[in-house]
This record gives sequence, structure tokens and C-alpha cells, in this order.
Amino acid sequence: MLIESTIVLIIAAFLLKYNTCNTCTRSYVALGDSLAVGIPLLGGNYACNYYKWLLSSRFGNNLKYINLGVAGWTSGDLLCALEVNPRYQCCIKKASIITLDIGGNDILKSKNNICNMPNVLIIYESNLRAILHKIRSLNNIAELYMMDIYNPYPEGHGLHGLAEEWIVKLNRIIYSVCADEFYNIGGVAPVYNAFRGKACEYTLISYGNIHPNSAGYKVISGCFELTTCTYMSGLK
Repeated sequence: MLIESTIVLIIAAFLLKYNTCNTCTRSYVALGDSLAVGIPLLGGNYACNYYKWLLSSRFGNNLKYINLGVAGWTSGDLLCALEVNPRYQCCIKKASIITLDIGGNDILKSKNNICNMPNVLIIYESNLRAILHKIRSLNNIAELYMMDIYNPYPEGHGLHGLAEEWIVKLNRIIYSVCADEFYNIGGVAPVYNAFRGKACEYTLISYGNIHPNSAGYKVISGCFELTTCTYMSGLK
């Protein structure tokens, strides 16, 4: 019990440190699932790494960090929050930069019902469009970046082939939807390609956990950084 309480306090202190800045006039908002939340004691998260890069490369200390990711969330969960949660709406309205990762849990929660997967993808596309539409209805000028989904299972793993099939299909939806000029997406961070063939190197799969390790989170952050640089260079 003492150990669990200590862990909770450490995580709370971590989040408090990076979610408060009373003097900042701009903000970076991270939306998503457990990838955005991360595991502070087991590698942090990509959003915090990306935030530090934004501070050093563009904003100095004038950027607030707000992480609204929730572990286990599907696209439907995020859409619901954007539609009814005042805090989410307020943070989006004030954001200068927004990152989004969502979709992995849509697939994971249906992995035991493969016959339903085509329907899952149809619902995911509808939800993703609604998510982006809601974000843009609240804020049409913030830089908005999304990431595609990586396959956490290495070749030879019993779930590699199945995951590959549906992750590739889901990523096609992400790229197709994000190409719609109405949503004004700065770009899609190519995490799938960065992790391809390196699941054992960048994830905790050897411990039975599909989440990234510290190296993996840095790779994801690097993909967002590259995508941001590409977008910014196109504005010059």
C-alpha cells in the first residue's frame, strides 16, 4: 500500500510540474490515450518530450503544457469528451499547438472479435472526422498534428500478423482523413514506419506490455518534431 501511494504521489507531482504555468500566454495540448499519458516511472511519454523540444526550439518558456490524454480511451471516448467536457473545450480553444493519438484501443478492444473489425474501422473513421471537426470548430488556427499507429508485436509473435493487417488499414484511414484540407492538419507523425521491425527495441513487449519504453517515446516525439519542422518549413 505504501509503495502504491508513493507511486501515485510521484505521478501527481510529475503531472503538476508540466501542467501548470501561470505566466504563459500560449499552450500545447496533448490529446489521446495512454500513449499521450505515458508511464512516468517507465519511460515518461512522448508529449512531455515534444513539449521540451517546443520550448527549446520555438517558444522559450512561453508555452503551457496540458496533457488531456486518458489511458484506455477509444476514439468514441475522446469524441464524447470533446463534445461534453467544458475543460477539454476550454483548453482546445486556447491552444496554440495540439497533438493527437487515438485508435490503438479501438483495435485492441476488438481483437477477440475479428469479424467485427470492419465495422470498428467504419466507426473509427466517423469518430475521427467528428473529433477533428470538433477541434476545428473550437479552434481553427492552432497547429494540429496527429500520429499514426505502430505495431507493438515483433515478427514471430502470435499477434503480429493480425495486428499488422488491421493497423495498416487503420493508418490508411488516418492519412486519408488528415488529407482533408478542411481539418488543416499540419501533418501525420510517421510512427508506424519508425517502429517497424523494431518493436523489441522501442516497446516493453518483452515484458508483456505493448507500450513504448523510454527510447520508443523519444522516437515518437522525434516523429512529431520532424512533422512539425516539415510543416513550418512549408510556411516560409
